Amino acid sequence: MSDIPNLEDHCSAVLGDCTDKKTKSIGTRYRLNEEGDLFRKIGDRFVKVPTIHERALLLKEVHDGHGHYGQDATWKRLYLQYWWPKAYEETKNYVKSCVPCQLFANLPENLPVVGKVPVNHLFERFGIDYIGPFPESRSGNKYIIMAIEYFTNWPVAKAVKKADSETTVKFLYEEIFCNFGPVEKILSDNGSHFTSKEVEEFAKYVNTRHQFSAPYKPSTNGKVEHVNNVIAKGIKKMVMNNKKNWNTLLPAMLQVNQEEEIFKEEEPLIKKSARIEIGDHVIMKNYLKKDKLDSAFKNKVFTVIDKFHNNTFVLVNDEGVKLKRAINGAHLKNFVQRQVVNSKLIKK
Repeated sequence: MSDIPNLEDHCSAVLGDCTDKKTKSIGTRYRLNEEGDLFRKIGDRFVKVPTIHERALLLKEVHDGHGHYGQDATWKRLYLQYWWPKAYEETKNYVKSCVPCQLFANLPENLPVVGKVPVNHLFERFGIDYIGPFPESRSGNKYIIMAIEYFTNWPVAKAVKKADSETTVKFLYEEIFCNFGPVEKILSDNGSHFTSKEVEEFAKYVNTRHQFSAPYKPSTNGKVEHVNNVIAKGIKKMVMNNKKNWNTLLPAMLQVNQEEEIFKEEEPLIKKSARIEIGDHVIMKNYLKKDKLDSAFKNKVFTVIDKFHNNTFVLVNDEGVKLKRAINGAHLKNFVQRQVVNSKLIKK
């Protein structure tokens, strides 16, 4: 990359503003390649500075194209390759206003996060679980069987037609033991596909200790439950209009999940619900879900026009029609509408 002879020739199109004092040190911080792309030095590396018109597409690629991860994970991925003024703020606003993320997010609960199960070395413990049932795919699959290696968080998964003991034994043998060798412990819930005689005989045959999570407390098997949730939500967001192809996205979601381990965000000890005020836009919990891939919230946005002390709210739809009954706040969530930023016209 060659030195930029004159930043002002490029700054209107790329940075959008040349008045910042920081741009005065351009000679040492910016470079231009042969294709005319602008790069900025951050630490010991150069990252691309996209034009104003490229940024929205980049945010879509980094967030929508990588499993709809959260604000911090999306920003860290973007920051590895790109920079522009107010990039973090734009990334945060883009993720907050992502429609699929808002429709499929759960209502936050005021519950403490469960602690981690300790492991000391590789292949000491695998957690295993099923996700589903999903709508039947074109290849006849309705479930995902998932395993997590607890020391490295490495995920192994396969789309399957049934959630039964035969499928469990086949998966453990072919995908775990044949690929990784002996495993000391397997942790699962108390479903019949794990507690069956066939599974117990297999565990005894391979000399593996089979442990079970506490009944009605799936968070005991926290790691696999967490990854199940991430994988399922990622698939849901990406197949909103084509549910028959969900199983074709599984390999990509596993790869994205593994990459995102580097960018993993720390969960707060307590998750608190956001306050809803008059004038806010909200979406309503979807209690009529037909299948596993349906969104957690209805794809309709309402506006709050009144609120009461008993945590109920009066809503109108996008046509200004008021709902007949007030809605309890436990069924509502704030909806962030994406703001369109008007780029400055570039004078020639």
